[in-house]
Amino acid sequence: MQNLRQGAFEMGLTFWQIPVILVLLIPAGFTFISDSSSPITYAIEILWIMGMPIIAIALAGAFKSRKVRLSDFSGHIDETVIFQIASIARWDVVNALERVINSIMSSAPRNLRSWFINIVIEENSEARSYLEKKYSGNERIRITVVPREYRTKKGALAKSRANQYAIENLRAQGLISKNIWIYHLDDDTSIGPESVAAVAEHIMRYGDRYYLAQGILSFPHFLTRNFITKYADSMRPTDDLTRFYFFTNVLKMPLIGLHGENMLVRSDIEESVGWDNGNRAIAD
Repeated sequence: MQNLRQGAFEMGLTFWQIPVILVLLIPAGFTFISDSSSPITYAIEILWIMGMPIIAIALAGAFKSRKVRLSDFSGHIDETVIFQIASIARWDVVNALERVINSIMSSAPRNLRSWFINIVIEENSEARSYLEKKYSGNERIRITVVPREYRTKKGALAKSRANQYAIENLRAQGLISKNIWIYHLDDDTSIGPESVAAVAEHIMRYGDRYYLAQGILSFPHFLTRNFITKYADSMRPTDDLTRFYFFTNVLKMPLIGLHGENMLVRSDIEESVGWDNGNRAIAD
């Protein structure tokens, strides 16, 4: 393992500036702009106090994640890793999907002996025929087609429905066991060699104790033209380094949810939990 190079994340803030802003400057700003007590002032103060537990959890997670490291694990593992990508497979996302697939193809051999990509798409996806034709001869790429008439017992929707079908399909193929792991990606989530190194390292060193691992998302802000989109995207890696880190890495229990991408789960554990969470807009 090696320490992150200084500026690797370029978040623009050191850890100690974060609590100063959250705990001191923002409440001070509320006091400054309000020259007298009023119902609005009291409401803001109450709302701020109600949010303090979350702020405390975020600060604890941020403090513990200060030494996050990139993996330079160089060994190989024998366990199977399935890179699963649930995609709507519209024409406007195909280029991004192909970049994700290419990133896996170039990075996975570094640390994995047994692996393949499982692309999960709908029966009526726009680019289904294109994808099936392009990857039909590649033994490392499989395409799982979710039948149009498929329904789960609880009526799961969208990505939950697709992932539930995928895990049932893997069971039918005999691909559910403690030696098979599923690494979930979205159709716009490219990976690098350090991602695969971290996956292999987790499975080898901690796979017998921890059945799930969550990576940190990062976004190439130099490609973002709109500053509103840039800061909206920034909330996701911030969660990974604060709230999510506290629960997943410190407490070892993902009590508040997970990102559905950059997530590694042992296949038998995923099957036991399942994705059939009902007709709600929730997946992970």
